[in-house]
Amino acid sequence: MFQNLCTGIYIKMQNMSKNEVFYRFCKIFAILLCLSSIIATGIYFHRKSPSNDNSNKARIEELKAKLTKIKNLREKLSGEQEQLGEKKEDFIDKIDEIKEEIKEELNAAKNPKRLDNRFDNLQEYDAFLQEIDRRLKELEHLPDNFLSIERHFDANIEMLGLKSEADFDKLKNQMTKFISENSYNPNKIMIDKTKIHFKSKEELLKEIELSRKKQRKGYSNYTKNKQIWDETCQAIFFRTSQLTELSPKAAKCSLRIKDTLDFRKVTKLRPLAAKALIEWDGDEINFDSLKSISRSTARYLAQWKGGSKRTRLKLNGLTSITPQIAQYLAKSKAAHLELNGLKSLSRDAAKYLSQGAYHHLSLEGLKSLKSGAGVYLANYKGTLYVSYKIEQRIYGIKYLNK
Repeated sequence: MFQNLCTGIYIKMQNMSKNEVFYRFCKIFAILLCLSSIIATGIYFHRKSPSNDNSNKARIEELKAKLTKIKNLREKLSGEQEQLGEKKEDFIDKIDEIKEEIKEELNAAKNPKRLDNRFDNLQEYDAFLQEIDRRLKELEHLPDNFLSIERHFDANIEMLGLKSEADFDKLKNQMTKFISENSYNPNKIMIDKTKIHFKSKEELLKEIELSRKKQRKGYSNYTKNKQIWDETCQAIFFRTSQLTELSPKAAKCSLRIKDTLDFRKVTKLRPLAAKALIEWDGDEINFDSLKSISRSTARYLAQWKGGSKRTRLKLNGLTSITPQIAQYLAKSKAAHLELNGLKSLSRDAAKYLSQGAYHHLSLEGLKSLKSGAGVYLANYKGTLYVSYKIEQRIYGIKYLNK
């Protein structure tokens, strides 16, 4: 049939003039062109219709809500890492304290029952510490992995406007699955004996004996510190400025000292020793030889308020601090915070320090500021002590912001 139709059209065209053929061809072409334009326009307006746009917008908002959940999961993991890190420091300090008590009991050899109790305490604390280490190892790379996946989903959401409806559903299912599989609910630390090595008392005793041998190698230094600790607890304070280490017990005895706690030579400060100083009601604490401090130690030092409006916390031995340490020190209740040993300051560290409630902040050793750090220091409400070079830079920032 189709062949007969084509043959009929061909015979008819043979009887037409060339002008008539050309005219008919142009007419057919124009009709086809109009039809294709109408179809294309209809498709375009269908895709751009308000209902379709609203549908796409609702889908994207739904995916962005899931992206927020993934971000919250990542922040929870980071927070859990921070908390476990602080607990670890506290447990290490407590273990050191118990070991010192065991050493004293071993030397005295008076109360076997008390010694057994201390070993029981040490076993438990050591097991908890192992569990914390295991948990920290599990969490080590998770926040960074979450950030990478978060960015991957974010990029795909941005490109969804160019993709089909099936791509929406595929991405939604991927994100839902990820959230379901990676939801993290931190529980109380429970010891799983199948995953840790629960040390026997014999093993712990070997560790203590090894520690005692190491201590004997630095005998003169330890002996001197021990003598001064004992003197301090007997209310003899004239040698406290010679201490290179402060024990928690000696720190508690130091609360009877008036005006100034001069620990300028202390190079090691345990968190529990710093905690003991919180209640001291003097005016100045000097730890100018500390080269570094833990987060727990910084947290406890920041809680010291003192007994007057001119209190001063001196930590001029620190040459650098992390944003986390700066965040704790920024909560200092002292009137004057001295960090004159810092050579440079990161943007985040400057952000936290500039938010402190102390009236004076000393950063006179600063040689350089990381990008953005000057802006935060320029907004500090109290009196800032810095070098002339840094002062001019901060003044320029303030002038530009007027």
